Amino acid sequence: MNQYSETPFYWKSANQAEVDFIVQDQSGIIPIEVKAGRASHARSLTEYCKKYAPQKSFITSMEIKEGTIPLYMMWKFRDY
Repeated sequence: MNQYSETPFYWKSANQAEVDFIVQDQSGIIPIEVKAGRASHARSLTEYCKKYAPQKSFITSMEIKEGTIPLYMMWKFRDY
């Protein structure tokens, strides 16, 4: 049995912030923000984390920077 939910969800606030994917594993809910190109600013993810305080959260983009997972490595995000 897969340890992750098979159905992807997203979150949208009333003021137009949106987190692209919400997945669940054994430890809880994990928000994932996907940014286009090399952008790594995640206002929506920040808003989500302030409201719900998840144990884990991820940002992915084409930018290689501490605190983000490069888009091409998302297939390994479960290892993080």
